[in-house]
Amino acid sequence: MRRILRPGGLFVLHVHNRWSNAWLPQARSWLVWNLLTAWLSRREAGDKRFDYCGARDFYLHLFTKSELARDLRKAGFLIREMIPLAPDSSGPLGRPWLFGRLRAGGWIVVCGALESCL
Repeated sequence: MRRILRPGGLFVLHVHNRWSNAWLPQARSWLVWNLLTAWLSRREAGDKRFDYCGARDFYLHLFTKSELARDLRKAGFLIREMIPLAPDSSGPLGRPWLFGRLRAGGWIVVCGALESCL
């Protein structure tokens, strides 16, 4: 995206929050297993594969807020806005200052290319 973004253009991205799985009973075991196997194998946690709407072996990476910000900076983006979403993604998260990194279902992020933002 960075390569094809026009000067002054914006890149809008939606990602899922890894920690949102802690609040879903059916996903807690995946979260614990994923964190444990990532730690044991010394790889990054958050990768999930599952069948979804007829797509077999669907791949999804769930981010932490700091991981997302780090990856966007490394790719040459400047974050202009990071909007935490309600767990059901129905809108912005209420009271994001109250453990928003853990409670958010994900984020909508608005970025610009680093050099065009300076």
